[in-house]
Amino acid sequence: MFAVLYSTLIEFILDIKSAKAKDANNPQLALARDYQRKAQFRLDFVEAENSTGFHAPQEAARILADSINLVRKGQRILLERNKPKNRDSDGLDSRFPRE
Repeated sequence: MFAVLYSTLIEFILDIKSAKAKDANNPQLALARDYQRKAQFRLDFVEAENSTGFHAPQEAARILADSINLVRKGQRILLERNKPKNRDSDGLDSRFPRE
């Protein structure tokens, strides 16, 4: 789980960098960065414990899962910036009727 989180976090940092290059003044970038910092803190906490949860593996897994969730939330914020205008809140194209 640690390796998955680490690579996902790196991708998220690169996504933030790319979004910043496109529009550095977007206020949503601050929220995305906040999620990144919180996710990084949790990852660092488990890594600094240096046994990857040897004494409390369930707690380490919970912390890592929380970190993955924070990355997911931050990535969603970045995706919302690029969401087409004709999509509704469910992400469906509003020009076409629903069944």
